[in-house]
Amino acid sequence: MILKASSPRPRAKTGLRREVESLREELSQARQQQAATAEVLKAISRSGFDLPAVLRTLVESAARLCNASHGGIMLREGDTLRGGAIYAGTAEDEAEMQGRLIPIDRSRISGRVALSGHIEHIPDILADPEYDSAFLKRVSTTRALMGVPLLRDGAVEGVFFLGRPEPGAFSERQSELVQTFADQAVIAIENVRLFEEVQARTRELQVSLEYQTATSDLLSVISRSPTQLQPVLDAIVETAARLCGADKAAIRQRQGDNYAAVAVHGFTAQQREFQRLNPVPAGPGSVVGRVALSRATSHIPDIHADPDFTQFDLAKAVGFQSLLSVPLLREGELMGVVVLTHDEARPFTGEQIERAESFADQAVIAIENARLFEEVQARNRDLTEALEQQTATGAILSAIAASPTDVQPVLDAVAESAARLCEAYDCVILLKDGESLAVKAHYGSIPLDLSKWPIGRGYVSGQAFLDRKPAHLHDASEDTGEFPEGRAMAARLGFRTNLAVPLLREGEAIGVLSIAR
Repeated sequence: MILKASSPRPRAKTGLRREVESLREELSQARQQQAATAEVLKAISRSGFDLPAVLRTLVESAARLCNASHGGIMLREGDTLRGGAIYAGTAEDEAEMQGRLIPIDRSRISGRVALSGHIEHIPDILADPEYDSAFLKRVSTTRALMGVPLLRDGAVEGVFFLGRPEPGAFSERQSELVQTFADQAVIAIENVRLFEEVQARTRELQVSLEYQTATSDLLSVISRSPTQLQPVLDAIVETAARLCGADKAAIRQRQGDNYAAVAVHGFTAQQREFQRLNPVPAGPGSVVGRVALSRATSHIPDIHADPDFTQFDLAKAVGFQSLLSVPLLREGELMGVVVLTHDEARPFTGEQIERAESFADQAVIAIENARLFEEVQARNRDLTEALEQQTATGAILSAIAASPTDVQPVLDAVAESAARLCEAYDCVILLKDGESLAVKAHYGSIPLDLSKWPIGRGYVSGQAFLDRKPAHLHDASEDTGEFPEGRAMAARLGFRTNLAVPLLREGEAIGVLSIAR
């Protein structure tokens, strides 16, 4: 018995064909999704940390794969959402929606997602009683909406939404696809946040290093110039201007009724000359004067917007529109003012103000160190001078003790000690001899061509003898009419300065001690 093969049933063929078509469609969608993901990854690699470019690529890819006419990513800002990336078909619509803030409530799809933390669908906004009716007029081409949360650690960081003009819910597959893009958006946002944190930390470390380097440089200047204040002040104004972003800097110290610039940076020669000829007054009429009185930092971001500023002639001549003044204080005592300026109206930042105050503290330390050093040096000079005087007195007393009946060794010792202690080249002791002054002791390199000098006001020694008080010829080369004979002697013997002191006994002059340079 022969069996014939039965022909295939039409219904089975139809089912197989449908299954193949479904698989082909799934494969096509998978390939499209893979292509979109690859495009997003390329966008991330190309744009580096350009977050708007990456988010824009995500929105465009999701809209294309889900047959949406528009979409966007809204980022959370407190109790509102702001457009971070918008794809709306036209540049005008995108620009109009980009920076818009919307409230977090149920009147919009993004607000609902932010409240629930879950995917939300609005199949037809015309049939949704909670949707913003006023907004409907501006989005009359939109009917269906879907929103997906951007979640990080369970918190909603933003919303990924899509819209299209036809009513009807987005499919489950489309929801899953947008969720995938939302996850990528979260990763991109987090990467940018971490990158910005690293950049900010790097900037902070760089600024800190610059500040520490500048401080080290200032300390080096101070150590190299312990007796010289000017190099330290110059270094402070230069460093303060550089690290505080100032165009010009100056340190002013009070001199009488004014504040004079003792160190400047960034000024032209003409501007420096103007400041020298026009010192800042010490009263409340100037900013520096007000800072000196208040003992507090003053910051004027724009002098033209400050009702109390009046020094526009100074501002124009020196060239500034923003002004920062910091007092130099030591135990409440004002030592000066640090002034920083910008040529244009540009406020100083809080960090720059703090740095300026720090440099002011360093200036105070430098000024105080120099003052203390000068005090120590002056004290040492006083002690050295006192010791030299005691030594000279001891030498004279020794001469007296060794020659109780002979005055000449004593006079010689006095002449030598006077010349040495008074830093003179020459000393002569003259005693009254009749109507003249006779040379009794001489020490020094200036030769004498007279053994007796007349007692007259034409000589420095003669006037000291007659007036019984010191007489001083400051410069023999300047003809002031005084001491004509003395000036002629100075020209002849080769000295310019002469000081004569009378030797007095019971109020009466018995001679003169004369020193010369």
